[in-house]
Amino acid sequence: LSADQKPIADGLIAFVIYFKSLELNAAEKKQMTEVEHGLGIYIKKLSRGGIDADISAAVGRVLGALQNRDFAMAMKAQTELVNHHWREHKDWLKGLKFLITMASKKSG
Repeated sequence: LSADQKPIADGLIAFVIYFKSLELNAAEKKQMTEVEHGLGIYIKKLSRGGIDADISAAVGRVLGALQNRDFAMAMKAQTELVNHHWREHKDWLKGLKFLITMASKKSG
């Protein structure tokens, strides 16, 4: 990963590690599986050059919003990604939405 992409991937991974350390109900565990799957696809595509800089920057905005507990902004950035890039990236965008949902419920 490039120097500007690595902190984004690392930040998303940190959220996953944190949430996996919590007690989750069955539905949340299922969502975390989807989050992990999507994050794996995102990082793989990113490392192979399959995600352009604009999309990577938008994911960075999602991460920044999550880190600031601005869940509405995170969801807005994710929705923009879905509206413009769903066809090419639906395999990981769904997991990103679940991550935002999990963060808004568990980051109290």
